[in-house]
Amino acid sequence: MFIGSTIILVMGLFVILRKFFPQTFAVIQKEVDPDALEAKSNVPPDLKHKFPARLLMLIGWRSWGQPLWIGVCLLMLYGPVVNTPNHNVFLYLIGPWVCPMIPALYYMLVPLKPGRYDGIDLQDPDVKRLIALFQSGDARRFLFKMALKLSLILFVPMLFITIVLRKSLNWIFPSPWFGPGILGCCIGSWLYIGGELANWGLNKWVANDK
Repeated sequence: MFIGSTIILVMGLFVILRKFFPQTFAVIQKEVDPDALEAKSNVPPDLKHKFPARLLMLIGWRSWGQPLWIGVCLLMLYGPVVNTPNHNVFLYLIGPWVCPMIPALYYMLVPLKPGRYDGIDLQDPDVKRLIALFQSGDARRFLFKMALKLSLILFVPMLFITIVLRKSLNWIFPSPWFGPGILGCCIGSWLYIGGELANWGLNKWVANDK
C-alpha cells in the first residue's frame, strides 16, 4: 500500500507539473535529455558514447534532484503530516544514520556499471576502466563519505525536530510508521547517493583519461 501510494503521489505531481507549470516541465525535460546532458558534460568526444545515458540523467538531476531527495528523506522520517502523527524518537535519531548507509552498502555490493542494454561495448578498454573505477576502493571510500555526509544533513534537522517535539515523542519500537519511514528514506538516500556517485565516477574517469 505504501509503495502504491508513493507511485500515485509521484504520478499526480508529474501530471500537475505538466498541466499547470508547462515552462518548468519543459526545463526539467531539457535537463534530463541524454543528448543535452552529453553536450553539457565534460566528456571528451572519444568517450561521449561510452558513459551510460541513464547515469548522465542522474548527474543532470543533481541541481534540483538532490535537494528534493533530501526533502523526501526528511518527510519520510518525520512521519504522517495528516491524520494521526507519529513522532517516534527511534525513527528521528536512528533513521538518519541507518538509511544512507543501506544504499551505500548496496552500491558497494552492486557497483554502478554500463549494461548491454545501454548499447555500450563492455570489452572496450575505456568502458572496462569505468567499470573498474566503480568497483575500486576509491569508490567504496567515496560512498562511505557520502553516506556520512547525508547522515549529518538528515540528523541535524531531525535532532532539532526531536527537541521541539520532545513532549509528543513516542518510544514505541517499531512504531506503525517505522517501516514506511525507513523505506522511504532509503529510497531518497539511494537516489541522492547514486547521483553523487555517478558524478564522481564521470569526473574521475575523464580526469584519468587525460
